[in-house]
Amino acid sequence: MKKITMLLVVLTILSFVFLGKNEPVRERTIAVDDCSIMQDTCHVKMGDLFSLSFDVSPKGLPPTKEAIVTVKSSSAQVNKIEVVFLAVDLDYSPPKIRLNKVSDKKFNGRIFLSLCTLKKTKWIANLMVYTDTDIWKIIFPFVHSGDRYNAINPSLSINK
Repeated sequence: MKKITMLLVVLTILSFVFLGKNEPVRERTIAVDDCSIMQDTCHVKMGDLFSLSFDVSPKGLPPTKEAIVTVKSSSAQVNKIEVVFLAVDLDYSPPKIRLNKVSDKKFNGRIFLSLCTLKKTKWIANLMVYTDTDIWKIIFPFVHSGDRYNAINPSLSINK
């Protein structure tokens, strides 16, 4: 009985040593500064691994309408995507919106930004992309054409 117990203990330890060697998840940040989600579909290359397109429609984000967020990936390795729309100059905790996986390479969800703050506040969108080995934080600026404000400096929100 002792020999069986010892064998089980040794096998358990060996399984943790050899099978439990998972690489730690890396966190990476990309600040997009050459595309506005208010005006265009933005494309981002995720290192040498894959690329994403991020689209919000209707364009211009009319403040009285719900918008659809669509993210397409060139790879099926994306497990989950969340997006947080941050008002840079407001102190509040915005909800994370988990996008629904429509297919292996496509995610979407619905958003509604506050009517009273959309044109008066600088906004950015933080997209969190989860794969088996990485968590990518991609920061997208808004450029609102109505009052010409420009939130192209996304570095304010990297730690939020």
